[in-house]
Amino acid sequence: LRRRIPAARERASKHPLWPKLKEFQKDGVARMVAAKGIVKGQLLADEMGLGKTLQALVVYGVLKPKRALFVCPAYLRSNLEHEIKDKWGIGAPEVLREIKDRPSSNLVIVSYSWMKHDSNQEFLQSQRYDFVCFDEAHAMKHGFHSRASACSKVYRVGLKVARLAEYVLCVTATPSCGYTKEFYSYCTFLDPNVLRFKPFAERYCNRKKSPFGNGFDDNGSSCTDELKAYLAPYRI
Repeated sequence: LRRRIPAARERASKHPLWPKLKEFQKDGVARMVAAKGIVKGQLLADEMGLGKTLQALVVYGVLKPKRALFVCPAYLRSNLEHEIKDKWGIGAPEVLREIKDRPSSNLVIVSYSWMKHDSNQEFLQSQRYDFVCFDEAHAMKHGFHSRASACSKVYRVGLKVARLAEYVLCVTATPSCGYTKEFYSYCTFLDPNVLRFKPFAERYCNRKKSPFGNGFDDNGSSCTDELKAYLAPYRI
């Protein structure tokens, strides 16, 4: 991956928005472009206000996918549409807002709440996108563990969309609130060959019997150096 970064940086530097990026953003864009074809996708995790969405949009512009899907919270749909269409002028996205809306464009924006409706789940699972960006991706990080139907639905649909996609970006300012297990949801999106959760928890979450009855306590951490090495190709 490192060997490909200089060529990816050169390629990305030709994009019209490249001069607007700060140096750390350019490094991130080059890394994400270089990763395509080596890994399934990338987790772009940085603090709020540091231009993660702009980086994702530049990556989209550099890769020039034929079909692209952006997923974000409902309250960000209009803002994302404005950034893509008016502020940066890199495309004319179609925003799906109503439950029965279906796209006629190859650049589509939907919300996590739109994804959870049964008819929309069926539709998305029949589609194959070259590029999928989950903005505010922490909206799905609890879906694997949650028993709440809405939360788990969003995760399951998102996972199927990601598995069908050629390249995936997960963008978030809060990838984890302190528990190693929270990274597992991202791993399922970015690595089709990730361990099933039980061996993952035993290896990296110091899994042990819960002191409060049946079940397990997966809130620990173990083999952290090994986990960091595993995550390194996927994490910015």
